[in-house]
Amino acid sequence: MTTHPRTATVIAGSIAALASIVIGLSGSGAFARQAVPVPEVPVPEVPPSGAVSETVDPLAVEGVETVDPVALGAAQTKLDAGVSAYQAGQAGQAQTLLGEAYSEAPVGSEGDRVAMEAARRLGFIAIEARDPRGAEAAFAAETLLGRRLLVHSGLPVQRYTQAINRWAAASGAMGRASESAALGFYARELRRRQEAAVSSEILRREAVFDADTKSINEVSVGDHCVTGRDPLLSRRVNCAEEMNTRREAIELQARQIVADAPPPPTKAEREARAKERKAKGEQ
Repeated sequence: MTTHPRTATVIAGSIAALASIVIGLSGSGAFARQAVPVPEVPVPEVPPSGAVSETVDPLAVEGVETVDPVALGAAQTKLDAGVSAYQAGQAGQAQTLLGEAYSEAPVGSEGDRVAMEAARRLGFIAIEARDPRGAEAAFAAETLLGRRLLVHSGLPVQRYTQAINRWAAASGAMGRASESAALGFYARELRRRQEAAVSSEILRREAVFDADTKSINEVSVGDHCVTGRDPLLSRRVNCAEEMNTRREAIELQARQIVADAPPPPTKAEREARAKERKAKGEQ
């Protein structure tokens, strides 16, 4: 199917707008399925080139990517083999292969795409193993990789928000209700803004989000790092980008709450209400 140039421009514009939002903001029924025992597997060794700084959010780092096609092909092969093993009911073998695909995919957007899919499938394996902590960490890693890809290489917004929703559900299953709600709102808002950006381009009318102009106090994102506690996942993502992603979600939700709140009554309105109550004999 051929994409019309106009449509392609609109889509590119909406992705760019959403990417700017992500950068600008940086400053449980899911576990009811039948358990499938999954044995513990050793963490695959990752090459030194795959190391990710523990203190730097990759969105703040720019550079020219060089992709090793051999390493990328090998990681994709292991991802495919892991998927096949899972479909054949070999959960332990699938977990091993997916973990290797995740850690051995080369640094950069192409490798992150392989790792993102591997993290998603590792999350589902954790769900079936009745391991909510593992599922939360895997889906968080999937989301963090999606965040990079959204900004750097135009990952479809729907794919990113699906990952956010999985992380939100897993956080809720771990008892982090407020965080789960903020992540869910974040996913809905990103989709809404994509739709608004497309409509704005077509109608040639600027979309306005009043909530973005509201001032809020510093939000609390907590000091936990779910990806950091997993020795495999933390080799590709880090706590800095996890906390920034949670902050994006919580700040966006907080601004919306402030924007939706009615303004306080004026002095004249308070006096008028007091007179009405007095006339009715109310205190």
